[in-house]
Amino acid sequence: MKTSMSLPSNVDIPSDKEGLISLFLMIFNLLSVAISIGTFYFLPLAGSFFIGIVLYSLLVFTEIKFQRLTPVTVLILLIYIFLSITYFIFDQEEWMPYSGSVFYFSLGLMAFILSVLKKPLTMYYSLGKGMLSLHNVTSWMWVAIYFMAGITSILLMPNVSFIYVPSLLIMAGLLATLFFQFCYLGPSSNRKKEFTMDMYDFKEIDSPQAIDQFYTISSTEIWSAIAQSKKKSVKTQSELMETMIRSDQEYTDGIVRFIAYSKEGNPIGTIFCVIDSPQGLPIERDTGINMANLRKMGKVIEVGHFVIDKRYRCKPDLFLGLFKGVIDFALAHDISFLANCSYSHSSAMYEKMGFVKISSCPIPDTILGVDTCPSILNLARLVVYHEDITMGIVEQSKPILNQYTAERYYKRRLATGLFTSRKPYNLKIEDIFNKEIYAI
Repeated sequence: MKTSMSLPSNVDIPSDKEGLISLFLMIFNLLSVAISIGTFYFLPLAGSFFIGIVLYSLLVFTEIKFQRLTPVTVLILLIYIFLSITYFIFDQEEWMPYSGSVFYFSLGLMAFILSVLKKPLTMYYSLGKGMLSLHNVTSWMWVAIYFMAGITSILLMPNVSFIYVPSLLIMAGLLATLFFQFCYLGPSSNRKKEFTMDMYDFKEIDSPQAIDQFYTISSTEIWSAIAQSKKKSVKTQSELMETMIRSDQEYTDGIVRFIAYSKEGNPIGTIFCVIDSPQGLPIERDTGINMANLRKMGKVIEVGHFVIDKRYRCKPDLFLGLFKGVIDFALAHDISFLANCSYSHSSAMYEKMGFVKISSCPIPDTILGVDTCPSILNLARLVVYHEDITMGIVEQSKPILNQYTAERYYKRRLATGLFTSRKPYNLKIEDIFNKEIYAI
């Protein structure tokens, strides 16, 4: 069975190169707006118009070069040219105080028309890609801001606030745009802790009763996998369960557990992730691997206790649902790497998902004694380079991941990558296997 997981199919996120271009143009646009507003405060009109024409001519040229010319940039340049001709050639100064309202109402009308035509203005920056609801929210917000700025720029005359209030509205819009893009977009931003796929229910659990269910089913399935191993240090399933509970206790505050339930309400699958902390991860304790250098490049969580009742193992939705819980959690918390310490017989399954072994030979687990194959999945790389990577855990679950957190994760990775040379998404497979990263 092919096992993989990825970005939602109805969220066509740009490639890494396209994403960087979009990010660059967005920053360029935001800076252009800020500079334009600043020139009206601190320079004569002649200087403001000149800088505006130069700045937006450069922006138009840049957008054409990257093949994503936006109507906002073109309209602002045309308005600057119109106002300059009126001011310098026809010597019409008496209505220059209304130049701000010309900008605001023109932009507001354009944004309104584009939104009504279902072509939100923000979509032009990403070549029509990205989450439609995010584009709609942002674009309609700008419709409201432009019209409010235009109205206040007239009603507040002749008080000097007719300049300051509209400018503050525009700056507030810029901050709100960044907030929507990189932080929060209402309830759709929230990771669901309970969801249903087909006939199965999946829940993040924390009650004592559910935790008992978690260890009962996980120990049952793990025991069936290791019972024949001569290296195991436990003799019975009950001893295995006690050992699992005891070994997890020191990480209790950082463990997030998920259970899959059948339509009858019976637990039939488990998975958990352990959040990194100063005490490290279980994989480090159990194998002696030190991930200090890896965590310097990005956040790490460990995935484990992944089991499915043997009667349901042919159900792909169970597999995808359990990993959806983990991947959604990782995306929501900006996790770059997923660590796993699978038993030797199941390591091939994890490799198909995109995990990469970090040891050339099995390592005995210090808790259970059985051979394990520690591995790493570079989630950041699979997301940022998703158009170039067609295999792995980020491909098959496109329709089921949280749309907003997936896109936000992508943008945050690119944005933070601008300020560091240690980009987790550029850590290749051969680098993951590099012994310089790990102290084994």
